[in-house]
Amino acid sequence: MFLLILFFTFGPLSAKKTPVEIKYSVMDLNGLRYYPFNTPADSLVSELIRHTKTNSSGERFYKKTAIDLIGNRELIEGQIQHSTQTNDFLYKYFLKSYLPWLRYAAPLKNDNRELALTLGLHEETQDKEGKIAFQDQGIYGFAGKRNVAHLLDDLFGDIDLFRKTNEVMFLSVKSPLSEEGFKFYRYFLSSRRTEEGEKVQEIVFFPKNIHTQAFTGYLYISEKRPYRLIKAVFTVSSSHNMNFIQNILFTQYFTEQKEYLLPVQKDYVLSIGDEVAGSLVVNRTVNYTDRRDPLTESERQVGNLEELSKNTRAYNNVKMITRLLLTDHLSVAGEKGIFEVGPVTRMLSYNDMEGVRLRLGVNTTTNLHKQWLFGGYAAYGTKDEKWKYRGDILYSFIPKDRDIWEFPERLLRVTYIDDLNIPGEDLFVTKRDYLPYSFSQVATGQMTRQKLAAIIYEHELENDLSFEIGGKYLKDRPLKGHEYIIRENGVEHKVNGFTTTEASFSMSYAPKSVFFQTRDRRRYLRRGEIEVNLKHTVGIKGMFGSDYSYHITDADVYKTFRLPDNIGKLSLEVAARKVWNRLPFPFLFVAGGNQSYIFKENDYNLMNYSEFVTDRFIAGHMNLQFNWSPFQLFFKNHMKTNFGIKAIYGPLSDKNNPDLHPGLFVLHEKIKPLGETPYLEINAGFSNILKFFRLEWVQRLTYLETNEDGNKKHRGVFIR
Repeated sequence: MFLLILFFTFGPLSAKKTPVEIKYSVMDLNGLRYYPFNTPADSLVSELIRHTKTNSSGERFYKKTAIDLIGNRELIEGQIQHSTQTNDFLYKYFLKSYLPWLRYAAPLKNDNRELALTLGLHEETQDKEGKIAFQDQGIYGFAGKRNVAHLLDDLFGDIDLFRKTNEVMFLSVKSPLSEEGFKFYRYFLSSRRTEEGEKVQEIVFFPKNIHTQAFTGYLYISEKRPYRLIKAVFTVSSSHNMNFIQNILFTQYFTEQKEYLLPVQKDYVLSIGDEVAGSLVVNRTVNYTDRRDPLTESERQVGNLEELSKNTRAYNNVKMITRLLLTDHLSVAGEKGIFEVGPVTRMLSYNDMEGVRLRLGVNTTTNLHKQWLFGGYAAYGTKDEKWKYRGDILYSFIPKDRDIWEFPERLLRVTYIDDLNIPGEDLFVTKRDYLPYSFSQVATGQMTRQKLAAIIYEHELENDLSFEIGGKYLKDRPLKGHEYIIRENGVEHKVNGFTTTEASFSMSYAPKSVFFQTRDRRRYLRRGEIEVNLKHTVGIKGMFGSDYSYHITDADVYKTFRLPDNIGKLSLEVAARKVWNRLPFPFLFVAGGNQSYIFKENDYNLMNYSEFVTDRFIAGHMNLQFNWSPFQLFFKNHMKTNFGIKAIYGPLSDKNNPDLHPGLFVLHEKIKPLGETPYLEINAGFSNILKFFRLEWVQRLTYLETNEDGNKKHRGVFIR
């Protein structure tokens, strides 16, 4: 909203739709099912489908995407005048810094009622040989221009009305002109009129079931050239549960060439916000001809606006705060700084072993070098009074402009860590010192001191296939309360620890996944419909003092199923592990527990850390999400209802049972082998609360016996 106060200037007019026009156009399309149409058009549409041949191979195109802020002129001028006269807090400390932006806005229509300020402009061309060139300008560089481009591509998709389904706005939408379209759509003759200088029959279409993920709109079929589509105007059915998105409108124009129906132009427009107070409007036009759409005055100024923003201290502060929220890191010396500090949420935490844990992490940025990164952290516990630290050296074989982890990764990483770790977790990737996890339901005193050195190469391919190969050296030393003991002939011997050297290879395949890159993390906007992960680890005895030789295999498969009629989705995940050798329990699988109040999707929320151990298992996780909640009976909201179950089965084999093999480490009284009964827990709750939060009630179904050590309760409420 604050940027909407900045518009006030003049410039050439454009033909873009105003937010009000978008709103009422979409309302008209969504209201078609309530009109009294009497003439079915199923036979006409059937003939249209039968006579149409499409061919999109070798297409050339020019694609222009503009991101505009649009607001009412009178409202903007009134707000600016009031703020200037009163010199209020908002104006004095915030808006005043953005006043130079005013010169780059432009009227949207002849009546000058709406003003537009272009924040970003993406132009892309493809020639007949398939060569692509693009130009990207805008003030959203701090969020990642590639992120924004991928987000827009996935929101709009590439709609082909004759295709069975289209991916639009993270939905799989049924198409009205596919052979299966008659199962989902109704078609009626609306009128005869003239479109694009040609007499046409206007056909309306809308889904039979209002909850079906489908389009609704108009088809314009030529009367002069029977069964030829001239134009289509449509939107996504209004019943869908889509956060922040109010109005989206599609328009497509077609021509006939050599018996093929070819697209001439596709227009997409998306409006988010209030059509009077101010909206963020995204306009995309794709031309499949030699014609290039001229830029509006506001679009031509986006480069100047981007340059101006770099010199605006207030805006740089906004970018810094936004990047902090997205990445959990704070840049030193602003956007051009060569160092950053973080993660901020891990600077302060607590656990029973260390007490208050203070941590400071620093690393270089691509401003220092496009391919090299140096970083690490130092941590100190006020209770154990011990220092811990980590160092990283990363080299990217592909120069990166923003973050060295950007897709595709070609990374070689060398890491050394000396820190405490919870048994069962990987010190290389653990996030146990995340501040919200400090509020624990059970004491977190069982830890070991580990020294880990690793060299890993990560390689991502454009086809969503990736692999990783690496080696690790680990030296593990138990701390008080977590000793390693061998019992032989009734006599117990303490073991000072163990050393391992291992090599591993893993691969992952996740087609059609869409993510938002935030530094080294990826926030998935849509996970792949199927994901497959495989890993094999080999321990090499004798190398660098390694005590054990072993083979461990891991596999994981994730699959999403979309439920009919936009009811929701079903997610299933199955994982398995096999330890092929006789090994002490730290090498086996220690199930991931959760002792915090934060709901974790990948861990067992009512299981303690290190509670169960096994050398083989198969685990399953099912989550059913409905795009509806009982609260919608009482007030309008976008909350969703969740039901889930987690299970793991895998009795500890005799081969790794310390009661049968005295040379193995004795299990602590707080660690027990997983038995013949699978561990089960269920959860139910609501997500998308206020569009961000999730609340879950979790019930543990098996292993309900209580222990003297204060086992965690068997039911609880978690937030996320």
